[in-house]
Amino acid sequence: MNTERKVARVLPWMMLVMISASSLLNAFSIIPALLAHYFNVNAATMSWQTVVITLAMGVAGIVYATLADYISIRRLMIVGLILMTAGLLLGFFFSHNLLLVIIASALATLGGQSANALLLVTAVRYLSKEASDRYFGYYSACINAAQLLGVLLGGFLTSWIGWRYLFIFPLISVVTIYFVLKYLPEDSKLATQKLDVFGISLLTLFTFLLSLFFNQNSWTILALAIAVLIGLYFYIGHHANAFVSLDFFKNKRYTLAIILGGLVNSLLVAYPFMFSFLCASIYHTQPLQVSEILIPSYIVAILVATFASNIAKLWGLERTVLISLALILIGLLMDAAFLESGVWVLVVASSIFSGGMALFSPQVQALMFSALPADKVGVGSGIYGLVFSTSMSLGTAITGTLLAAKWLHNPSIFPFLSTTAVSFSNILLLFIIWIIVTMTLTLSTRKILFGGND
Repeated sequence: MNTERKVARVLPWMMLVMISASSLLNAFSIIPALLAHYFNVNAATMSWQTVVITLAMGVAGIVYATLADYISIRRLMIVGLILMTAGLLLGFFFSHNLLLVIIASALATLGGQSANALLLVTAVRYLSKEASDRYFGYYSACINAAQLLGVLLGGFLTSWIGWRYLFIFPLISVVTIYFVLKYLPEDSKLATQKLDVFGISLLTLFTFLLSLFFNQNSWTILALAIAVLIGLYFYIGHHANAFVSLDFFKNKRYTLAIILGGLVNSLLVAYPFMFSFLCASIYHTQPLQVSEILIPSYIVAILVATFASNIAKLWGLERTVLISLALILIGLLMDAAFLESGVWVLVVASSIFSGGMALFSPQVQALMFSALPADKVGVGSGIYGLVFSTSMSLGTAITGTLLAAKWLHNPSIFPFLSTTAVSFSNILLLFIIWIIVTMTLTLSTRKILFGGND
């Protein structure tokens, strides 16, 4: 059995790790009130679980992907699975202790993110282009499947048998370690090069500080992050053996791909974040009910992402990207104009929006990976992940500010909306302008982005 066929056998199991670990985090994101009541703490104290999980996600994503250029993916996955298992068992058996639950969540996140960070790197490194292209869609499908499963687990499992059993469900993916050991090769694409510990540590520190800034809104932390980034810039500019060089960022297609990805992905969390306030204000829904309204959109996104590579093959990469942006635009416009017309309108609009997002992400990932040299797939993927998570945090933070902005309460281009709905409609219109800007950038750089891809 050749290497490609062996690796193809382990990738579905890596997807299982990705879905089960991410579903745990999504489940915890909708039950903070329940946990605060259980531990008899206030919301501010309980929010530290979210803070720690977010920090762990940001750091783990960049570390795993960057190290994949130096250390075999096999070893990294084994470490990840051990950490995840330790965290899950710790959380389940010591669920009466909040501090240990937070530590357990962090360990499970640090471990589970190995699959998130390494799935596409593994596919691109060992599979043919046609085969690896399918995994860009599968990756997006896994993200949406984890969101759907998180809603179901957080809502129904916690109601039936208790929240502590959330730590048990992801243990089904522990069997993946057998397939990792059996099928993933023990090799390294950069075995002859020395691991750049200092450079990767600077990048990790920058990622940690940036994630911490978005959680704590501290300008001191942001200043420290900028200082570390400047230090990283000078380091990679003056060290020939740094894990990445400044010339790496002169790769126009790669740079444009991550910019486009960042622009659109800034709405990936901002939209459901705003959506929850919209539903609460107009339809007086509870958080779990909002999640249930979004269930059809998750299902649509899973289906679209699963067949994204087939769609791109049929329409061509450029046309698929533009159609995906158009779908996002249509979904946002339906929301902005008809948000008071009934919950069913929100279901349809959110499904169109999510379908567009699910179609867009795999194409940008395909563009990004096609622009990377073979020996920089790991660090390139890691930097894309950093831009991805930063843009989502920034988009959510800006949306939070917009929700409190009084200048958005009037006027409205839709005169039939109530005063309660106007501010939400105007925020959605700002989202639309953002997507139009992205479409303009895509069209103006089409020769760089799509040359040789269609």
